[in-house]
Amino acid sequence: MSSNVDEGATVTDTSADPQVEEVSKPADIPQESSSGQSKGKAPEANKKTLKPLGIQATDDDDKTFADGSTDEEIAFLNFLREVNGQDAYDNEAAALGKLRGDEYLALPIGANIPDVKAKDVGSKESQSEFTLNFLAQVYALNKARAPQNADAVKYGLARMEAVKMGWVEKQKEIVRLPPLTNAKQIMLADKAGIKEHAEVARKVAFLTPLIACHTFLTYGHHYLSGQSAAYLERYKKTFNSCLEGGLSTYLQADIQFHHLLHWVSPSRAREVWTAQLTTSRIPEALRLRHQAAPAGTAIIMTTMAAIEAMKASGHYEELMKESGLNLDTANKVSKKILADCTKYHKIPNAFARPPLSAEEQSELEEAKKEAAAFSPVAQGYIDALFKGAALGEAQALKKHANDNPMLRKRSEHFFRNLSKVKTESIKELYAKSTKGLARQDDSA
Repeated sequence: MSSNVDEGATVTDTSADPQVEEVSKPADIPQESSSGQSKGKAPEANKKTLKPLGIQATDDDDKTFADGSTDEEIAFLNFLREVNGQDAYDNEAAALGKLRGDEYLALPIGANIPDVKAKDVGSKESQSEFTLNFLAQVYALNKARAPQNADAVKYGLARMEAVKMGWVEKQKEIVRLPPLTNAKQIMLADKAGIKEHAEVARKVAFLTPLIACHTFLTYGHHYLSGQSAAYLERYKKTFNSCLEGGLSTYLQADIQFHHLLHWVSPSRAREVWTAQLTTSRIPEALRLRHQAAPAGTAIIMTTMAAIEAMKASGHYEELMKESGLNLDTANKVSKKILADCTKYHKIPNAFARPPLSAEEQSELEEAKKEAAAFSPVAQGYIDALFKGAALGEAQALKKHANDNPMLRKRSEHFFRNLSKVKTESIKELYAKSTKGLARQDDSA
């Protein structure tokens, strides 16, 4: 199936695409100059017409209200229509953030967008579905929507690549706009920049939604401007782990990790990530991170990681006996989380998952209590043996461990002494018994 946009196309029925907002075509559509240098200003089509955004009043009533208004006033009325009828608070929106209407992905009215299955997003076959005319429209429309401080060519190009590889589904943050009559000229004017950035833009368009999904899964947000340094560091580390470190600076962090591809929902990204887990398109680093501990469960999962290490040293059973603690529920819940991590995310509906049942929520809270009670010992163990390692960087237990700082310190001292058993040869190292490992040697 291919997708064509005829130059000067008029409005067509998009009822098959109910989630896409459509803006009617006015009599005159101001065009971007052939130099293609516009940065961040949306086409005047966005301002000339009131947008049908589900306001309670009828369209006729709104048109009467808007009669005689200036362009600036029309823009303000569109803002009122956009916020009218919204919920007072939405925890998903608070975690994910959202785009303003003039930042939505723009697609041309009249274009048929093929449905690309999750397993095929980014494949060579999915990218052959579109005509050059359609791609020029997507590029030009979205170049005009680039934020003022963004490289508009790189912005429009990455969005075009994302559409081409099949990320579009029934997402909310998409708008249909009248096709531009000079889209081809705009694209040709930018041919040098497009050729320079095409390969990198393609990788950015595919990997950024997946890495943003991982960040949202583990942090509970995909990007927060107030914590920009921490989030940029997280993105850089993950891109580096994927052997694509340069991609993390394709655009400014707030633009690349928020504005550019925010319209690709976590549920769509997760669906693609899961469907392609065993393909060569998923980097090994993302394959290993697929079942990462979701936000809100780190205390359980970090505790269980420490316990697994303790079991390997042969001291776990004795430790449980002496402490009088029971971690059965934490152990059981940790296995459930590993098997289905998005179910236990603190905002499961962002992944199109239902909330936990009352029984499951109660079990989760009990597991957290068990983990918190054991945290001084677990954190002491980590302090003694895992400094500089990934487990040593985990922050989840520290707050609860500090509720009993003396036990944490004693635990660190105990496990550090355990690690100082002297060995005379490699043979002796591998021949050490549990009893031998239990000897404390303060002389070393």
